[in-house]
Amino acid sequence: MRTLTIADNWKDWKFGDTDAVMTFTALDDDKVPDFSDRTLTFKIASTLNNDLEHPKDFAATAAGYIQDKNVILKTEDVKQLTPGNYIVELWAMSNDTQKDAVYPSKGFAQFTIEENSMKVSDVTNIPSMTINAFWNAVMQKVGTLTKGAKGDPGQTPKIVMGSVTKLSPDAQPSATLVPLQSDPNTYTLNLQLPQGVQGEQGLQGIPGVGSKGLDGNNGLTPTIDPKTKHWMIGGTDTGVIAEGQAGKDADPSKYVTIVSFNQLRQQVQDNATALAQKAGKFELEDKLAQMSLEPEAFENEAALKAKYPNGKPGLMVTADTGHKWLWIQGAWKDCGIYQSAGIAAGIKYDKLDDTLKGAFLPNVEEIPVVGNHPGYISKQDGKVVPTNNYYHSDALSVMPGEEYRIKGRTYYDSRTVILENGDGKIVQTYPNDSADQEVTFGFTVPQGASRMIINYNSFTPTRILKILNYNRNNAAWANLNQITFTQKADTYIPIKLEENLKKGYWDYKREGAFSVNKDSSASYKPIAVKPFEVYRVTGQSKYDAKLATLIDYDGNMIQAVPNSDNQAGTFNIVIPWNAAFILINNYTGIATKLEKATSFSNPMEDTQNRLNKALLDFKKSNYDFEGIQLSYTQQGFWDRNGRFTESNYIDSTDKIT
Repeated sequence: MRTLTIADNWKDWKFGDTDAVMTFTALDDDKVPDFSDRTLTFKIASTLNNDLEHPKDFAATAAGYIQDKNVILKTEDVKQLTPGNYIVELWAMSNDTQKDAVYPSKGFAQFTIEENSMKVSDVTNIPSMTINAFWNAVMQKVGTLTKGAKGDPGQTPKIVMGSVTKLSPDAQPSATLVPLQSDPNTYTLNLQLPQGVQGEQGLQGIPGVGSKGLDGNNGLTPTIDPKTKHWMIGGTDTGVIAEGQAGKDADPSKYVTIVSFNQLRQQVQDNATALAQKAGKFELEDKLAQMSLEPEAFENEAALKAKYPNGKPGLMVTADTGHKWLWIQGAWKDCGIYQSAGIAAGIKYDKLDDTLKGAFLPNVEEIPVVGNHPGYISKQDGKVVPTNNYYHSDALSVMPGEEYRIKGRTYYDSRTVILENGDGKIVQTYPNDSADQEVTFGFTVPQGASRMIINYNSFTPTRILKILNYNRNNAAWANLNQITFTQKADTYIPIKLEENLKKGYWDYKREGAFSVNKDSSASYKPIAVKPFEVYRVTGQSKYDAKLATLIDYDGNMIQAVPNSDNQAGTFNIVIPWNAAFILINNYTGIATKLEKATSFSNPMEDTQNRLNKALLDFKKSNYDFEGIQLSYTQQGFWDRNGRFTESNYIDSTDKIT
């Protein structure tokens, strides 16, 4: 960008002062340009009512001269200007390419010509008193003049054509001769010429009159040559075929006769009538209009019929069979498999019966909170409210129907989640509660929302979990069976740990949130786990950085291992049913290892044998009770509620009065 500034020392001068110099500084991208091979011309315009941003009339041009790193304008070169405010540009024309560089790129430099003591502002209208004073002063100067020595003959100057500037029709013409910097004997002639006034429009001309031309001859009628099938113009063959190729003979077997058509039409009408009668056409349309597109889930058929014995419009799903049910003609009808594995993403976790929530496990993905912008987004107008320790994230793209679980904090007119449309207008906020408190909640993205912003503070951990789908994980029950009926895991496989790029650790005192620490701790990316899997982890905990932390589907911490703040060793972990991730820390200098159990031994048979032997040894002995001889004649035992249960391994006495 080009700039042009004028030094303050001669920014203002009086009319008639022809012995002053205005100094300008021209810069090109903050650097002094090289004007050695350029013709410099100042172009000056007057302003209206001191409006220094808008020129009124072009006033004059003058040569620019290089002085050190500046460009100067001599007042003697613009002595024709009258008192007033002026704006000025510097035009630097290349002597090679004839291209102009104009300074400044934006706006203008400015100077002011003040009135002098003689109040002269127009050389064409000078009062007689002023002329007399001027004449007397001139005569005094003339009286002191002496004739000087004869000078040397001068060189014949060369004149080259410069720029031509168009002026308004009422402006005065002018011309300037600007010496070249490289050759003072060569001058550039710049002209400022007014445009001529547009003349009046001439009279409309008389339409021309001509005689009618001769009638044309009739054209030849095209014909078709019977042999070549070409179009013929007179006796000339055009070579263009006039007829298409012969079509194939029709297949009579594919004809539809009138009789067959009437039979088909009657059959369609009969089928439509039968279908309407069988399904109850109007009743079916009414049911469909009332039906919810979101299924409702139940543990089994009995639970469904117990809740809606008189039916309900909509789609129901029973978890034990995975079948869909509809209320048709006054009864619940089993309509077959709804899905083969898991339940559809359309069934929301909050809609499930409490008995089913443990059976259907969400498949979640943790979305990082990106962005650390000061202040929170207000739910009132969507504007940023500056508040200490409160921030808002970058916008995250979302789609209607997506389901999320959020752990965070509300703050009065701030909400944890702000949902906006493509124009940045708020569509919905979550949660509804306005108190200043920590919250855990879920929601489904509504129609019209396309981006999500998270409000959060610096001392409450914030997590975003996106629910991809729900699955009834049969492997979970197999895992539970193994750890219930066995005591020892035989085989483990190593789990690959991928280190986080940022130095820090999963902080169990902050619900497992990430805390930055560049010195002593590292951490690994979350590992997805399934219910009742068995892991063992080797390493060391260090203060707030536990070796392993379990996180549930709402982003809450379930458990941290080990219990001690500073403990090394190998620890076994059985994954709870509601765990989604395991977070692993690594204390610098200590090798950390995570392994998963893949097979288990079954010592139950040996345990049963040892139990039988102990019970048989017990049967062979008699004991007394406060001096009373006891006789164990009953095969079984009395429980604490006084009920008798038969057993081949335990004997008991009769009732003692």
